Amino acid sequence: MPGVTTLSFQGTPREIGRQHGRALAEPIRQVLREYRSMWDQAPVELEALCARFAQTVDEHVPHLGEEMRGIAEGAELPVSSIVAINARTELLTDLRISECTAVGVGSHAKLGNDTVLAQNWDWSPAFRGLTRVVTVRPAGRPAMKLLIEPGMVGKIGLNDAGVGVCLNFLYTETPNPDGLPVHVLLRAVLECTTAQAADDMISQAPRAAAANFLVGDAGNQLVSLETRPSRVDRLRGRDYVAHTNSFNADGERCGRQWEFEQALRAFRDANPDQLLSPAALRRSFTIPNVEFPVCRGPYGTETIHTIILNLSQRRMLVSGGAASRQFDTHTLTA
Repeated sequence: MPGVTTLSFQGTPREIGRQHGRALAEPIRQVLREYRSMWDQAPVELEALCARFAQTVDEHVPHLGEEMRGIAEGAELPVSSIVAINARTELLTDLRISECTAVGVGSHAKLGNDTVLAQNWDWSPAFRGLTRVVTVRPAGRPAMKLLIEPGMVGKIGLNDAGVGVCLNFLYTETPNPDGLPVHVLLRAVLECTTAQAADDMISQAPRAAAANFLVGDAGNQLVSLETRPSRVDRLRGRDYVAHTNSFNADGERCGRQWEFEQALRAFRDANPDQLLSPAALRRSFTIPNVEFPVCRGPYGTETIHTIILNLSQRRMLVSGGAASRQFDTHTLTA
């Protein structure tokens, strides 16, 4: 896709990190500048929080700590800067973020019989043009393809075992500084070989902030894991499961989710076989700027990309955002 660079990293965690840091040194600095303008903590407080996050990463996923150190080396930046990028959500003092819309569609409800995850990624327009599609091939772990912000070890993506993950942030009143940041957990999901293994991992891990992890696998397992530092709730649907930025397990449903689910039902009902076609799925993410817009922009938080993950075919489709109906295809090959 024009404006989105595709890169590949492989080897040991440190080698992957160094390749990442060298290839994306300047974009990493740009990402860091943007987040420094959003974080409110004094430098000393920021450094202390990053040290606690780094310690938790080293205790629970030490190979990702090694990868972060490699990124820092490659980009010639302090390790704390890379930890901060990966903990960027937890470091934001106002976590009342209203942004992404996501859905998982089971193979029995999808025209083409594939299991699919999809979402709009809504964020600051400053990040348009900074994102990258990367293939990561860690030694001894599943290969994966992700759409990342430079400097991050994990984000939205899928792996060669057919596991994929999408994300919605949820309000966290008090983040847990001794938990794993959301973006680190996203990477850990893509190191799992089934959705159930990802569920087990997230349930057992210390969690720094609230988030919804929409996880699926090519075996047609779909689950929305609505997590907080203190608990995990599981949500499922017969044909599909949708999520935005409210706690569905508590009975909350924001207007945007209602609008999105209405569109999904309408597209499905228009099909004589009651299936969601690929075209309908794409169109469901383009509900314009009405009262509860699914597609955001171009003001404030806007839709940077729409991402569709075909888990059955190990294929990622990425659009240019709110104004774009054109998708580029990125296939994860053996």
